[in-house]
Amino acid sequence: MYKLVNRIIKFVYPAYCLHCDDEVGGSHQLLCSECLEQIEWLKRGCVHCGIPMESGRECERCQRRPLYLQPHASIFAPMGPISSLHSDLLQTGRSETLASLIVIAFSRLPFNMADYVVPLLRPRYEGFSLKKQPAALLAKGVAKLLGCPTTLPCSRVEGERVLLITDWLSDGELLRLKKQELRQFFPKKVYSLALIDGR
Repeated sequence: MYKLVNRIIKFVYPAYCLHCDDEVGGSHQLLCSECLEQIEWLKRGCVHCGIPMESGRECERCQRRPLYLQPHASIFAPMGPISSLHSDLLQTGRSETLASLIVIAFSRLPFNMADYVVPLLRPRYEGFSLKKQPAALLAKGVAKLLGCPTTLPCSRVEGERVLLITDWLSDGELLRLKKQELRQFFPKKVYSLALIDGR
């Protein structure tokens, strides 16, 4: 009976790729295999702010006025299937796929395991409560996969390693300010990860 119901649901509500609108194998899949293969990871960028560029060098802005965001890494550019997944996150709040990609990127970086995951919340994120902001949803998903708690900047992070998560990095200055705010609580280390680098 269960298999029959699933077949009827799949026939009436077929699952489509969020990026190209082709049919996918199951309703739990967000991207087809072709679009999944199009996802390109960013290489390490500027040694200070992490902006995508030739790895191991300083960007022009940091040569003039260093932002010192390190340790920081941005994972994707704002294009292709990742943009479709981000749009889906904004519309539906589904963060599991993107949180998984963040954890994969985190495992490839020379960062130590985080004790806490902190979302980079914006005071005015139009149409979203603080708990429903994309960064909060991603932080919750990443923390679940890493097996550590989420928190806002507070005394709990004293002496701990903190991973600061943002869904979209459009301004390195905001990230620098949030890192400074976190450092007021004396964490052992503050790492930051941006899902999409829109700078």
